[in-house]
Amino acid sequence: MAYDTADIARQYQNAYGIPELLLRSPARINLIGEHTDYNNGFVLPAAIDRDIYFAMGMRADGHWSLEAMDIGEKAELTSAPTLPNALWAQYFFAIREELSSRKLPVKGINCAFGGNIPRGAGISSSAALTCGFIYGLDQLHHWGLTRLDIARIAQAAEHRVGIKCGIMDQYAVLHGREQQAIQLDCRSLTHTYASVDTGDFRFVLFNSMVSHSLASTAYNDRREACESVVAAIRQQHPEVESVRDISPAQLEEQRHQLPAIDLQRVSFVMQENERVRTASQALQAGQLDRFGQLMFQSHEGLSKEYEVSCIELDFLVDFMRQFPEQVWGARMMGGGFGGCTLNLIHKDAIDSIDQKLAPAFEARFGMRPDRHVVQIRDGVSIIQPTK
Repeated sequence: MAYDTADIARQYQNAYGIPELLLRSPARINLIGEHTDYNNGFVLPAAIDRDIYFAMGMRADGHWSLEAMDIGEKAELTSAPTLPNALWAQYFFAIREELSSRKLPVKGINCAFGGNIPRGAGISSSAALTCGFIYGLDQLHHWGLTRLDIARIAQAAEHRVGIKCGIMDQYAVLHGREQQAIQLDCRSLTHTYASVDTGDFRFVLFNSMVSHSLASTAYNDRREACESVVAAIRQQHPEVESVRDISPAQLEEQRHQLPAIDLQRVSFVMQENERVRTASQALQAGQLDRFGQLMFQSHEGLSKEYEVSCIELDFLVDFMRQFPEQVWGARMMGGGFGGCTLNLIHKDAIDSIDQKLAPAFEARFGMRPDRHVVQIRDGVSIIQPTK
């Protein structure tokens, strides 16, 4: 069930009184550039019109009283909390621990939240959750954090939960701008914006209906493989700090020294970084067909080289290839092992393609994929300011 701002505010008021703060925190899509962020590479994300809404206010006893309306669960964290059983509450536990480690004075909080982000779809509901809540805390406590500060804290909290994610998701959730993609350098953590004008085409998500949990998948293994190759190359080339610094010749030097599979992973990341640069140029030039070709190439690498796809995602992308005039690009999106594909589809063909795809997918996998037509929107923002 989806919730809007009024639903969240009403629930908060029933439990705690008038909220001091209402805010929205969006999901994100990544137009291209997967598994490059934690390798200090380049990505091209954008915030979208799928949100978690928060109603928040202060309380006197130092406890955090939390209500997740989407799943109908509550949790309370005391000033000396123990790790909750529910995964969603563990994110709040991790946030509290991270804030404590940074010597930020944390007071009691009441919070009700919910929204319309499909869980497990690979559009970063966890970043929306952590960034939105920390942003709200900053507003209520008047810490004066920057959006980059908040992104770093949210990333560190995810690490505490067990997901060694890069910072792309958090950065996109906080720095999104309407009809703009974020050209992010994940090393310098600087960005520029690229205008996104898709004309008669739309970004469409098809959910594989495979819910992924990155902490329990091979996501962390991929990161470790890349780090091991960087460490080996640095012994001869100390200037190499991350995969983005590796040249093809340096990688070739390790051909008989390191596991072939690790070298394959790194080769993909190197190619994906180049695709991000080329894709940014294509967008700026209005070359949507070229951009779409790069999307297909990205998926091929993610599926065959980095091996983070699954049969459901591959089916969704391969299905789109039979509509070259109506579908200009498709690829899996997010960490992988499930979630959504991102597709660039002509607006007049969305329904007809969906009508063909849904029964074909159901015949193969026993369920129909959810469809979401999304638009690029602003990042975390206040709906109602503090008193």
